[in-house]
Amino acid sequence: MGISSLFKGITSKLDNGMSDEKYIAKEFKKGTGRELNLASPQTLNEKIQWLKLNDHNPVYSVICDKLEQRDYIAERVGEENLIPLLGIFGSYDEIVHEAFLHGYVLKCTHGRGYHYICKDTYNLDRAEIRAKMNGYMQSDYSLEGREWPYKDLNRRIIAEAFLDDKANLEPIDYRVLCFNGTPKYTAVYSDKNRNDKKSDIYDASWEHLDCTWGFPNNEYGVETPYNYENMLDIAEKLSQNIPFLSVEFYEIGRSLYISGLSLYPEHGFVGIKPEQYDLQLGSLLDLSHIDD
Repeated sequence: MGISSLFKGITSKLDNGMSDEKYIAKEFKKGTGRELNLASPQTLNEKIQWLKLNDHNPVYSVICDKLEQRDYIAERVGEENLIPLLGIFGSYDEIVHEAFLHGYVLKCTHGRGYHYICKDTYNLDRAEIRAKMNGYMQSDYSLEGREWPYKDLNRRIIAEAFLDDKANLEPIDYRVLCFNGTPKYTAVYSDKNRNDKKSDIYDASWEHLDCTWGFPNNEYGVETPYNYENMLDIAEKLSQNIPFLSVEFYEIGRSLYISGLSLYPEHGFVGIKPEQYDLQLGSLLDLSHIDD
């Protein structure tokens, strides 16, 4: 089975006729080991599920589109922290790899994780890239977590500059978690391109929480980023009037880049352990003012 056919098979399996509520409850239990309580959600992961089903702000489709979110960001905080945009394509066949002088990342605009990193323009497996990108373009990301803002997004491919830490590695991923417009915690993902990916959560004073979110902690810890205060300021401006938003950053040297926005990190299906921390983060998210 080719990669494109495999993606079609996965999409078909996800679109199994099960209602969003039942599918979400099934995947939530599989990922967290707990029954989902939508009547009175308490943990952050539970509240993420509630938001999927009950908060239908039309601006979320703009936030989830990887091209349109650039305009959303620019209108609120300017363009200086955006990753350089190198091209916009309607299909993979429009891409001419030789036109790029340095490393770049191809990203489908209608989903998360639908990307391919091209570090060297002249040493690429073109067949693999074509198969993966075409497979992504045929896939409906909204089905993976039953996240309605991704449904029917315009499917395009963008090319952005590849940012590395000068050691040919992907940079640390800083995700500022904003609750009702206020940044409170930062989830940090390190060693991303290795088999031993790490994740850590820090509070606003950069004190480490003794918990995990899908991956073990980095045993050496992660230093406070140079641009930390700027991260918090940008995240606050971008998250206004949004109940929960993860604002994602890369720091290259002393330069800061906004790498993306996420309404539903990890689909809300990955437990924060021990559970007391899932409850602690969940307590910060006020759902009382949200109208369907």
